[in-house]
Amino acid sequence: MTKTVLRTEAELSALYDRHKDMVYRVCFAYMKNPADTEDAVQETFIRLIQAEPLFENAVNEKAWLIRTATNICENHLLCLLFIRSGIRLYGNRRTRK
Repeated sequence: MTKTVLRTEAELSALYDRHKDMVYRVCFAYMKNPADTEDAVQETFIRLIQAEPLFENAVNEKAWLIRTATNICENHLLCLLFIRSGIRLYGNRRTRK
């Protein structure tokens, strides 16, 4: 049997209020500008809503948010690097323009 979590709006709001500053700091450490940081924070919480992960405790919840925010920021920066260097990704192959 699969266990799912359907969070209420109040639960999501409380979770957001509890972790928004920490997620913002993690994202800003990577992105270095407020606009990209806010996009990454938003994407982190959207993924939380979509994934509906189950957490055993607050430590696991925080770790999931940190890891997800880090992955989002690193992927964004990696895409920027590829764009600036002229590398295009096709499947698993990298090619230059």
